[in-house]
This record gives sequence, structure tokens and C-alpha cells, in this order.
Amino acid sequence: PKAPSGSVRSIPQSPKTTDRAESSPGMLEVICRVLEDSIQPSEEPYVFKNDDEPTPAALVHHLQVEYDKLLTRYAEAENRIDQIRLGTNPSSEHDDAEEVEFEGNPVKHLVTYPP
Repeated sequence: PKAPSGSVRSIPQSPKTTDRAESSPGMLEVICRVLEDSIQPSEEPYVFKNDDEPTPAALVHHLQVEYDKLLTRYAEAENRIDQIRLGTNPSSEHDDAEEVEFEGNPVKHLVTYPP
């Protein structure tokens, strides 16, 4: 390694650098009161606003669409599990898929018949 260029200053070490400052509980209480009194809560909390953020209605719609996609994937996974249990070949194509309504949301459900 290269030696540092220029002068090197040493940091003076105090003989008691490991000792912590001791304060009385009364002093800590006074400091806490001063800090509490100096911070006055505002009547209205500050709300961070982001102009790029979608409106609440758009956000709710987006979340509903994502939920519907997840619900569909869950139903497809359940159907594949059922097919594996029955010993049928799970196909990636859903020729025998029928759409069912579940709590107002369309969900694909594979109809399988035991052999």
C-alpha cells in the first residue's frame, strides 16, 4: 500500500474514552420536557403528495384487476392439482375451460371427468 502523502495528524486520545457520561434521571426528565415543549404539533398532519401517483379510484381499479388475475391463476393451479391427483394429463390449453362467476369475478374452471 502507498504511504499517505502530506502530513498525518494523530487524533488525541482521551484517557477515558470508554467512560460514558453519566446523567441524573432528573436531568433527563428536564431535557425530555424541554424537547416536548419545543415541538408543537400542527393542527393538520402533513401529507406527502405525489403528482405521479394514481388517484384513489384508479388505484382501486388497478388493484382489483391484479386481484382478478391472481384469482384466475389460483383457480387454474387448483385445477391442475386436481388433474394430477386424478392422473389425467394437465394440458396448458384450456379447451374444456368454462368461465364461472365467483363473487362477481369471472374465473376459469376446468371441467374434468374421471375416467
